[in-house]
Amino acid sequence: MVFDNIIIGNSLFVNVVLCFFSLLIIVSILNYVNPVMKEGATGSCDLDNDPTYLAKVNAANIKAMKDDIGEVKKLKEDIDILTELVGNNSTSIKKMGEALQEKSSELTGGLDPESGDELPSVTGME
Repeated sequence: MVFDNIIIGNSLFVNVVLCFFSLLIIVSILNYVNPVMKEGATGSCDLDNDPTYLAKVNAANIKAMKDDIGEVKKLKEDIDILTELVGNNSTSIKKMGEALQEKSSELTGGLDPESGDELPSVTGME
């Protein structure tokens, strides 16, 4: 009788261990076939349909375009200032050229160097 109790006890223990491992095998097969997705850890994320994400992307794009337009306006102002300065320089250079022409005409007596006439001689310096 004592021997029969030991055999029955061992077979019960073996059956419990077999059931436990069988259950573990079944759970691992189910996880392999149909995995449980954990947000942010695995799987893919479809942000193209997320309105919050799209709103943030649009806001960032609008801010970037606004900054670009501000830079373009600043460049336009700089170009207008530079155009005015170039115009002023052109006028000043033209006036300097005219003044130099007047002084050179005074020195040469209004002689046109292309006419072939001789330069006047200097008098009164003796």
